[in-house]
Amino acid sequence: SEMQQAAKTTLPLLAKAAQEGQSGANIDATMTLTQAVKPAEILWRGKVGAVIQAQDAASHAASTSLTASVDRALWQLGGLALLAIVLGSLIARRITRSITRPVGRAIVVAGRIAQGDLSSSFIPESKDELGQLLQGRAAMQEHLRQLVGNIRQSADSIQTLSLIHI
Repeated sequence: SEMQQAAKTTLPLLAKAAQEGQSGANIDATMTLTQAVKPAEILWRGKVGAVIQAQDAASHAASTSLTASVDRALWQLGGLALLAIVLGSLIARRITRSITRPVGRAIVVAGRIAQGDLSSSFIPESKDELGQLLQGRAAMQEHLRQLVGNIRQSADSIQTLSLIHI
C-alpha cells in the first residue's frame, strides 16, 4: 500500500540521519532530516492520517447502522408489547363476559324465585364450575316447583274435603 511504501522510504532516511548524527556529522544529519526525511515523513503522516480518517468514517457508518438497528428493534418490541396488551385486553374481556353474563342471568332468575315466581327458568350452557353451580340452582328451582305443586295439591285436597264435610 501507499502507506507502507512511504514508511519504506522514510525509515531508512531517518536511520541515515541518526547514523550521521552519531558519527559527528551534525550538519549532514540536519540536512538529511530537513531535505530528505521531512518531505517523506510528511507524505507518510498524510497516508497514516488518511487511513485514520477512513477508519473513523467506517466506525461512524457502523455506529449509525447499529443505532438504526437498535431503533428498529425498539419499535418492533414496542409494537409487539402493544399487540400483547391489546390481545390480553380482548381475552380478559371475553373471559369476564363469559362469567358475568351467566351470573347476571342467574341473579335475575334468583330474584324472581325470591319473589315467589318459580316459573322462570335458566338453563346454563357451560360445563365449568360456574355452569355446575347454575345447574345445581336450576335443579333446586325445579325441586321447589315440585314441592310447591305438591303443597298446592295437598291444600286443594284439604279444601275440597273441608267443603264436602260442611
